[in-house]
Amino acid sequence: MNTCKLCGLNKVTPLIIPHDKRIYNYCPDCYLIFVDSTFHIDLQQEKRLILRRNNSIGNAEYVHYISQIIQLIRPFIYQGQIGLDYGCGPTPTLNHLLKKENITCFNNDYNFGFNHPFKKYDFIMAIECLEKFKDPNNEIDKLLDLLKPGGIFGMMTEVYPTKDNFKYWNKKLDPSHVSFYHQKTLDYLIANKKLTLLKSDSKRIFIFEKQ
Repeated sequence: MNTCKLCGLNKVTPLIIPHDKRIYNYCPDCYLIFVDSTFHIDLQQEKRLILRRNNSIGNAEYVHYISQIIQLIRPFIYQGQIGLDYGCGPTPTLNHLLKKENITCFNNDYNFGFNHPFKKYDFIMAIECLEKFKDPNNEIDKLLDLLKPGGIFGMMTEVYPTKDNFKYWNKKLDPSHVSFYHQKTLDYLIANKKLTLLKSDSKRIFIFEKQ
């Protein structure tokens, strides 16, 4: 029997969606929905998908998109602090935008050769990378371990509406997306990962403080 990749519950239920080749599992405890591991794509396939996108400083639409999380996190980060763009992709953009405000943000994405230089950071931003976590419990722990106590964690990951409406949700269509979060999943993170929710848009942007 599959166990939940976040909370470890061993009573997850299969979630079969008509005309979808992938099999999903639903956790009734933390509400995580995750793709069965037999349907995970390999690293090279994932990299090819990412490289097809124009997520760069030269794409005005993308810049506008990620500027939304900067607007929400900005009141909680300051000049002189050191931040990290966790899962920055092949063409980092966030660091360029924050540099305009005299805020330093390093890039981290092992898949594309970006390795962070410090052990701890004042803030970490993860833009659309939690969906790619195949082992979300361990990977979220690894991310938060890089954050100083009292540090700020900005997460940009759209939460799914309901279990029944998940089948209509287009975020699941990306083959590299294997973990999907609900508002109840975030409640689990707050309770179990020593986080305090500071601000959110209740849809895809959530700003936390590490206790």
